Amino acid sequence: MKTDNKRLLIMIISFALIAALAVGTSIAYFTTYTAAKGSQTIHLGYATRISEEYDDFAKSLTIHNDEKSGQYVYVRAKAFSDSSVEISYSDYDGKWNPGEDDFYYFADPVAPGGDTSVLKVIMVSVPEDPEEGDTFNVVVIYESTAAKYREDGTPYADWNEVLDITEEEIVHE
Repeated sequence: MKTDNKRLLIMIISFALIAALAVGTSIAYFTTYTAAKGSQTIHLGYATRISEEYDDFAKSLTIHNDEKSGQYVYVRAKAFSDSSVEISYSDYDGKWNPGEDDFYYFADPVAPGGDTSVLKVIMVSVPEDPEEGDTFNVVVIYESTAAKYREDGTPYADWNEVLDITEEEIVHE
């Protein structure tokens, strides 16, 4: 009988230890719980990149939508500089349209793995009689946003949800 009492005592102690451990874990859960408010949009997997060629005071821009994004995107681009450089834009197929905010918008959504047509940024006026060592900067920024769709299936851009913002700089020396 003493063996049975020992077994019973060992079982009771084991159950008591397990219960004590479970209570400790529960108490830890309730004492470390917290709440948070607010939100932040997280964008994963979107990537556009710009290709550029600089020649004779003009920069030709093409924006590529990474095929891994799996998402059609709209893009826009804008160039700016100090007041000594006047900038104009040119495109060959009429797909880039000027907006009221000085951005040029590509008319169609760009498919995954696709490219925009070329947007040419032309430096119309540069400082007269530049001396050796004179420089000027022209900064090009572009942004992309996921294409959204209306009930009838037509795509549109919501520029309040920008995915990529990138800045490229032209430094002429």
